[in-house]
Amino acid sequence: MDLILQNPYIAGNPIKSEPGFYGREDVFREVQRLLNNSNENALVLYGQRRIGKTSILLQLQRRLQEDGAHTPIYFDLQYHTEKPLEDVLYELAKHLGEVANVSVPTKLELDKTGEYFRKEFLPQVVAARKNWVLLFDEFDVLDASKEEKKETANSFLPYLNQWWDEFQGIRFIFVMGRKPEDLSLEFLSVLKSVRNYRVSVLSHDQTEELIRMSERNETLNWGGDAVNKVWDWTQGNPYFTQLVCRTVWDGAYNQNPAQVPKVEASDVDIAIPGTI
Repeated sequence: MDLILQNPYIAGNPIKSEPGFYGREDVFREVQRLLNNSNENALVLYGQRRIGKTSILLQLQRRLQEDGAHTPIYFDLQYHTEKPLEDVLYELAKHLGEVANVSVPTKLELDKTGEYFRKEFLPQVVAARKNWVLLFDEFDVLDASKEEKKETANSFLPYLNQWWDEFQGIRFIFVMGRKPEDLSLEFLSVLKSVRNYRVSVLSHDQTEELIRMSERNETLNWGGDAVNKVWDWTQGNPYFTQLVCRTVWDGAYNQNPAQVPKVEASDVDIAIPGTI
C-alpha cells in the first residue's frame, strides 16, 4: 500500500486523549458518586500494575475539564519520594497556581512545616476556582518503611492528613498499585474513612471494542474467531490486549499488502511469541 498507515494500538504509554480508551464506566460512576456526595471528599482506586489506572486518571482530568463544573489537577507522586516536603508542595503549588491564576509562592515561603501552603496559599486557590479534584497517581509510594527513609513518604502523608478535611472545595482521588490489605497499618489509618474501589479488567464487549479499533481507522479488519482468540490470551487486560493487537497489526503489514488485511485466529497465535 502506498499510504503511510499508523498502528492505532498504544501499548505502554498512558492514554491521554479519548481515542484508544475504552470502558471504565464503572470507575467513572464511582467518581461521580464521590462528586455528588457532600459527605465524602476522597476515593481510593487500586488495581494491579499495567491495568490502566494512570490512563483512567488522565481521562478523568480530561472529562472534568470538559464538563466545566470541576477543576481537576493530575499529580504523579512517584517522582517526588526523595524530596523534602517543601519541594513537593512547591511542585504541587505550581500546578494549582497555574490553573487558578494565583501567584505561586517561592520555595523560601514554603516552609518545612507546610504552614504557609495550608494557611496562605490554599485559601487563595479555593477562592479562585471551585470544586477542585486532586488526582494523585502512585499514592502508595508514600507507604514507605522507616528503613527506606523516603522524605516525602515520611512527611507528605501526615501533612496531607492535617488539611484534607479543612477545605470543602477540594476532593481527592488516590490511585494505588497495591491492595489495601497489603499496606501498612499506619498508612491505612489515614485512609480509614476513605472508600476504595478496585480497577479490574475490561469486559468481553469492551475488549472487543478495543480490538476493533483498527476497523475504525480502516487499517485492519478482524474475524470473530480472531477477536475471541485475543480474549483467550489477554482475558480483558487492556495493556496486554493493546500489545497483542499492536503486534498483530505490525505482522499484517510486514508483507506490504495491497488492501486492508483481515486477521484470523491463526494470525493471533503467530503473533504471541513476538508479543511475549
